[in-house]
Amino acid sequence: MNLTFTDRKFTLTNLGTTSISPTSSYWTFNHANKSYQTKNIKAAHAYKNYASDTVKNIFNKLMIADVSLKSVAPLVPSHLKLKDFQEKRGVPFLLKQNKTYLAHQPGLGKSAQAIAAVNTSPGPALIIVPSFLKINWAREITKWAINPYPNIAIIEDTGKQYKVDWSADFVICPHSMLTKPWVMDGILANEFKFKIVDEVQNFKTPGAARSTALWGGQVEKVKSPGLMFDCDHEIYLSGTPLLSKPIDIYPILYGAAPEVCDFMSYNDFGFRYCGAFQDRRGVWNFNGSSREAELHERLTNKFMQIIQKKDVLKDLPKKIRSVLVMDKDPRDAEARALDKELLKSFDGNIKPATMAQYARLHHINGRAKINWVADLVHYYLINDQSEKIILYGYHRDVCEKLAERLAHFKPDLVLGGLNDKDRTQIIDRFQNGFGRLIIGNEAMNLGFTLTKATRTIHAEYSTLPKVNEQAEDRANRIGAEGDYSYHQYIVLPNSLDEARLRTFDRRETSINKIIY
Repeated sequence: MNLTFTDRKFTLTNLGTTSISPTSSYWTFNHANKSYQTKNIKAAHAYKNYASDTVKNIFNKLMIADVSLKSVAPLVPSHLKLKDFQEKRGVPFLLKQNKTYLAHQPGLGKSAQAIAAVNTSPGPALIIVPSFLKINWAREITKWAINPYPNIAIIEDTGKQYKVDWSADFVICPHSMLTKPWVMDGILANEFKFKIVDEVQNFKTPGAARSTALWGGQVEKVKSPGLMFDCDHEIYLSGTPLLSKPIDIYPILYGAAPEVCDFMSYNDFGFRYCGAFQDRRGVWNFNGSSREAELHERLTNKFMQIIQKKDVLKDLPKKIRSVLVMDKDPRDAEARALDKELLKSFDGNIKPATMAQYARLHHINGRAKINWVADLVHYYLINDQSEKIILYGYHRDVCEKLAERLAHFKPDLVLGGLNDKDRTQIIDRFQNGFGRLIIGNEAMNLGFTLTKATRTIHAEYSTLPKVNEQAEDRANRIGAEGDYSYHQYIVLPNSLDEARLRTFDRRETSINKIIY
């Protein structure tokens, strides 16, 4: 008896006189060549003793398998604590199987859970992230790792390829670097226990170079055996696993865990789950949706864990704040020197003697963030059609430049001097679904109720904590879409920005003790 894999099916042939024959309903009998066939990898695995080398390789690389662990009680530093759903559901889910997709909504701490999983079953980890998140991942690792001084290596541009410490506890690789031959060689040459892909929905384009590098194949100049296999835990993370339509998830399923869709072809998946129809030219269109409940069951049976904020509201703060550190500092040497000088003497208060310098640096820093912040907002709005963003600046020219960079999204610009009629039109447009982006400064802090916003992004912020809180409260108000709100503050690396934010948090705590 032989078990082979051809044409997306497992086939048992040469049955001879053996009494062994599949009885599972997953198998069908082919009378023409007297063979049994199935697309179900679990059914085929029962006959692993008869498997060809190709089939054995499929079992090793593509099959979702349980991992034997003595304990899955998550480990985190003693001064930190995971939320209840993270500790009891998220981290155990990541550790109990070799392949998992953590599809928790944004703000539910996917990175903390992934790091806790590495803590609990220690071993080197490769973390593949969007470029703008590499510094933030390094900071999250430093915060959540059991080792107070984890060895972290960040893969930079090609010119620094010989400086990468591939033996580090955590190796962080930007999505964009995956297609570099030296990066592929480095990943393949090292034995990682964990391989983690953040924002995996970005790999939804079939045949794209980075998708090919990740899961294997050949396209253009990229030839890869697949970078995600040969590890104990293959982990995928995304707060938005399905961006707009079911067909978007097919390339990820087929690349990561094709057994979830029984090795269906693109067309088979499209006909079954994507509301297939022919356009006027007779071309099949897979941009619809069908059999949603069946696809949900396939996804969540073992591979994907979905948690929405509404399911865990008791575990969440009313406001979810985060700091995003830019992965580069575009300022010139003079600006960096001024920042360093003011940071050295900063104790939470701006001294009268340095107010002019501080104001100058505040403006310089705001201008330095324009391109990076615009790219970030573009990333959110392009990758998730449900995103509606309030973007805050402080200086008028910074807000205007952000509006120019993001003109494609037709943002509304709110600055001082806006009349009541225009204010009402902007609010109505945003609240009624005709606008996705509003850019402004403190002129937006009063009189704007924007409960349809999914997040606020603060490129610049006030020196007064309550002013920042007012800015957040444009979205976090009675009647908001959810009982939480998500707020991101953008800081330059190693700058006064971050010291100021820490001061704001301390001041807000003190104020709340007095007022509330």
